[in-house]
Amino acid sequence: MSDPTARERILGAAEALFAERGFRGATIEAIAAAAGVNRALLYYYFESKEDVYERLAEKGVNAFRAILDALPGPGTPVGERLAPLIRAYLNLCASDEPLARIVRRETAAGDVRQELMAAPLREIGERIAQLLQEAMEAGQLRPLDPLLAACSLLGMMNVFHDVTLLGAAPIDVDASTEHTLALFLCGAEVRGRAHSSTA
Repeated sequence: MSDPTARERILGAAEALFAERGFRGATIEAIAAAAGVNRALLYYYFESKEDVYERLAEKGVNAFRAILDALPGPGTPVGERLAPLIRAYLNLCASDEPLARIVRRETAAGDVRQELMAAPLREIGERIAQLLQEAMEAGQLRPLDPLLAACSLLGMMNVFHDVTLLGAAPIDVDASTEHTLALFLCGAEVRGRAHSSTA
């Protein structure tokens, strides 16, 4: 029954359908038909629709983890750590828009499977908070609640993707990165510091 290309075709079809219709609207039958397989073969690779959805959401979260893993370490000016984070995230959203839609659904109320990805999403927020905490301890940022600051930064990054989904023109990643960084540091940086955004 094994088909070397079937699993990836199923994931590709599911990604497009979940992004378009949400979890409830994308049926197993529709996913199988779009992938050119029957239900039996789909269930050979995946236990359930939830399993397919979780694999896709994990793909997005793992891509974000890779972005965080590649950032400069503590001791680097905070602007030089945040600029590549923002730029890479916006590039990820632009390069795989259906996947970005799915991951964004995980953080919204409504048609989501929040329980599937709560821990990985919390991990991402905590890692960004740790980066910001290190900058505060180095005197680069003023004292703030690091988790709330991380949520604020993520919200600023996500709004560009949300605006694109509403039909606006594709974002200018470089301009959006500089804008987001400058706006965030305007509120978070120690007064009198000039931020660096070299990336």
